[in-house]
Amino acid sequence: TDLSRRSGADHYRVARLLEKIRESGASAVGLDMVFAEADRTSLGLLLGEIRRDLGIDVRIAGIAGEALDTDRYLAATLSTGPFILGYQFDFNAARGEGCVLHPLPAAVRSGGGTDGLGNLFDAPGVVCNLPVLARAAGASGFFNVTPDTDGVLRRVPLVIRHNGLLYPSLALAVYLRARGGDAVLTTGPDGVESMVLSGRRIPLDRRGNLLVNYRGRRGVFPHISAATIMDGTADPAALKGKFVILGTTAAGLHEIRTSPLEAAQPGAEIHATVLDNLLAGDPIEQPPWARGLQFVLVLVPGFLFTAFLSR
Repeated sequence: TDLSRRSGADHYRVARLLEKIRESGASAVGLDMVFAEADRTSLGLLLGEIRRDLGIDVRIAGIAGEALDTDRYLAATLSTGPFILGYQFDFNAARGEGCVLHPLPAAVRSGGGTDGLGNLFDAPGVVCNLPVLARAAGASGFFNVTPDTDGVLRRVPLVIRHNGLLYPSLALAVYLRARGGDAVLTTGPDGVESMVLSGRRIPLDRRGNLLVNYRGRRGVFPHISAATIMDGTADPAALKGKFVILGTTAAGLHEIRTSPLEAAQPGAEIHATVLDNLLAGDPIEQPPWARGLQFVLVLVPGFLFTAFLSR
């Protein structure tokens, strides 16, 4: 679903959109966006700024309360539905004091004599949602991704450490909000090995990344315009019982990623793919001997080809 990811989005319109999605019967809604600042379109905030800067006390009668404080209106909406907020960890600066985050309800089954969590990504800072919104939603997950050195997004972290606690990705948080239960991280001497969800093993690499099993090119999942939901022209049954990722597909908002199958794939669709991998339990698994095999498959033909050319 198309929507601006930035915190400058009109919180009133976002709240109205979320209400309509909830009324459609969606199972869970993940927001691939962050509301880090107060809504500057809120009438209450604007009146306060006029009073502070100009010394003029403007009084307006007959205005609904939600227009005066759109942040509280959005918070009230978030408290009524299956909504999961998104946020972004910052690996460059220790910021985010006062943030309200929701740790991963996970147990750790360790092997090799250590907890095996030392290789996880460890973020010193976070760009988070307004506390009033985070408390109302009751669930959240990060939307950080980790492209490979060639810029292609093949793996996505499911877990990141922050201040000694573990936090879930947006897709994992959506899954847990809808399906319930806890996660169990299995570790070994080299780091994380897998995560067990609903009795199903999800293979991970030693840093807690899921190797994404892409379902196809851009548009493999149904896209529904936010505008059609707002004006009532969308199919009312399109979202019933579905998992929804609310995000942007506009290239100018820099939420376009390169996947192995598509040069320009929306970030929201990446999160949807990871969620689908968790639901189906079929992400790609790379066994420990795979790197050695790759090395041999490159090296041996290279030697043979060189010998052939030299003769």
